[in-house]
Amino acid sequence: MKKFIGPLFIFIFLSFLGFNFYSKISSDNEKQASNKIYNAIYKFEEKKYDEALEGDENNYGFEQVIKEFRSTSVGDIAHLYAASSWLHLYNVLFDREKCQMGIDHLKYLSLRSSDVLKGKTNSLLGDLYCESGFFNEGGLAFMSAAQYDYTPYYLFKASIAFPEVGRRSQAVDALKKIIKEYPEHPYAEKARQRLVALK
Repeated sequence: MKKFIGPLFIFIFLSFLGFNFYSKISSDNEKQASNKIYNAIYKFEEKKYDEALEGDENNYGFEQVIKEFRSTSVGDIAHLYAASSWLHLYNVLFDREKCQMGIDHLKYLSLRSSDVLKGKTNSLLGDLYCESGFFNEGGLAFMSAAQYDYTPYYLFKASIAFPEVGRRSQAVDALKKIIKEYPEHPYAEKARQRLVALK
């Protein structure tokens, strides 16, 4: 179900995030964690997702960063990168276990950052759920993401997920909200077209 995935969007966001958090590091532990995650981010940007996750004999991967620096903000970033890596690997291997690995990274993630970050996290969780066939959970995750940022985009994704489990009325409500509250947004026209298709 690739219609749920915006890999370029995720890639750009996580790359941006990876460089932004560096300026906020305050403790020695955070500094050490940021040094350890650098190579994993580089591998992610090269689309070498296995190496980004697992690292090698000389460099940490996201999984090792999470294990050692779980309580740091860098650990949170590693969770997001790891979840995105598992989603990319699913797209190559079509093994739903990969999506579950990503879901596990996000379900218990304790975020101490901005609402924008929470929106992106819930959207990524929605993508993983939908790719795993859990469309109701995916739709709910997109609705949660819509509370924070990029609201029309996330509402539209919810409108795609909900009908997959017979929740047509929730999809219609999401589309109507886009049209009513964001009438000039590019997604408003898409919402109008999709609303007609759902009737």
